[in-house]
Amino acid sequence: MKKICSIVFVTFLFFFIHLNDVKAEQYENIDIVTVANYYINEYFDCSYHLKNYEYIYDLDNNRYYLIHVDPIGYMIIDKDTFNLQEASVSMNSPYSEYDSSDLKIYLGPTNYYIYDNNQLINVHTKHEITIDSELNNTLSLLENNFTTINEMQTMSIGGDGGEEDDRTYDTSGFTLIPNAQYMKNLTFYPDNQNGTCGYVSLSILLGYLNTFYNPYTIPDGAITHIRPDGSSETSTGFITSAPKNYTLNLPNDLSIYDWATMPGTTNIIHDILQDYEHYLLQTSNGYAVASNQFEDTFLDYRNDYIPSEYQNHYEIVNIPFSSLQNKKNKAKELIDEGTPVVLSLTNYDYTTNIGAGNGNLQEAHNVIAYGYKNDMFLTHFGWKGEANYREVILNSYSIYSVFAIKYISEHIHNDFFEWKTIYGNGTYCSCGSLNCSHPSNNFVQNNNENHHVVCKICGYSKAENHEFVVGETTMICNRCGFEKSLPCSHNYIYNNYYDKIGHQMKCTICGDIKKESHKCISLQGVYSCTICPYENKNIVIGPTSLFLKKEENDEE
Repeated sequence: MKKICSIVFVTFLFFFIHLNDVKAEQYENIDIVTVANYYINEYFDCSYHLKNYEYIYDLDNNRYYLIHVDPIGYMIIDKDTFNLQEASVSMNSPYSEYDSSDLKIYLGPTNYYIYDNNQLINVHTKHEITIDSELNNTLSLLENNFTTINEMQTMSIGGDGGEEDDRTYDTSGFTLIPNAQYMKNLTFYPDNQNGTCGYVSLSILLGYLNTFYNPYTIPDGAITHIRPDGSSETSTGFITSAPKNYTLNLPNDLSIYDWATMPGTTNIIHDILQDYEHYLLQTSNGYAVASNQFEDTFLDYRNDYIPSEYQNHYEIVNIPFSSLQNKKNKAKELIDEGTPVVLSLTNYDYTTNIGAGNGNLQEAHNVIAYGYKNDMFLTHFGWKGEANYREVILNSYSIYSVFAIKYISEHIHNDFFEWKTIYGNGTYCSCGSLNCSHPSNNFVQNNNENHHVVCKICGYSKAENHEFVVGETTMICNRCGFEKSLPCSHNYIYNNYYDKIGHQMKCTICGDIKKESHKCISLQGVYSCTICPYENKNIVIGPTSLFLKKEENDEE
């Protein structure tokens, strides 16, 4: 299967190398299926297939292909240039709840509308946009012709369709920040209150920094410990969490891929950020915070809530006014360095193919970019709801500012996650380092002087001296069981063995065995040993001691 995909991809790649040499008026001769399959291979993988497509429009009557992907996903492709505008591998189209007969208006990434009853309706917020009579007439004409055009052009291009699922997309082809899984699975973040996407985005950034770099980024007064077991609870403070114990299976290198939920932020921190009142303009979507306003807001927050000893650990990157190429390059550079980026996007049309700010409505949105491939960024929209807006691939055309916060000091361990085992409990840091009190240990015998204590939970090991309990003949360590002998005072007794030379003695304390000469006395002409049963009549008595003398006629 991989070989077939590779062959097809090379064919598409050859086609796209020469695509830029084709003039715009010749694009109509290129098959959209070929184009769509190229993007499937470039940004999806071979398990995804084209399902069908329909047309959507901008306010200048430009058309785009809205392509539905099986088993899940979508792409929006410019009909005139075949540029991919956006895509998702883990959610269906933002327009998926609407029928193919509805007139769909597309004003760039995050700007999705339906024209209905002389109103433009934002499909995400459901806000109705007031439009002038000239634009209303244009849309009415478009609507009159739309049904026939769309029915003629909507056609199947393979696949049987599929329901939205919880698959995790393999983004191995993307350059990603460390712990990108956090962004992919982050569902705890503030509500977008009347379009306050800028404060949602900044809250997500602060939550990421707090989780992986410095736990003092967000005040800890109301932090709830987080345990990645799937349960969830929102605290009354700054942090939202999943606070239940879970059983830690040894070995204990629990990675971010095992976290059932990601620690995020609550509406409280959102409200604090909003209270600083740094915003650029207000639109029907609310406050469109740009990079300068992000900087002003974070500086105020930092001075108020981050301890002074850590305040210089954060470096602000602010690219408000620059060429689109410079903004794209800077965003990629930050991601290369491991830093998530806030991209401020505005709507646009493709009449000029220039990019941000050329649309008829100044609708804006902020998203978190945490990966890129070519000029496409992998983003988290900060939108809530049933759809998964956490893995949306966006074209960079609509970027009008870039903002990031780099952490430039050493990682500080946190104790966000709690664990529990049969041996005890404790906490561990998001980096994977366990904060363990070593409640239960194994003892490894080392030598006569010490042993090693090894924690059953984390494997931590240290040497310590034996703690001996002294017995009659041995000393035993009451920690590891190591045993060694003591010097013996010896208490010898006869050991039931003798010969004519001597007898055997054994220590009742240590078991030592030795042989000694008989100790004889004369009793009625018989000389006998006082220790053992030995007797002999042929013996010479010396002046100071008794000793045996062998006679030639002695019978043994």
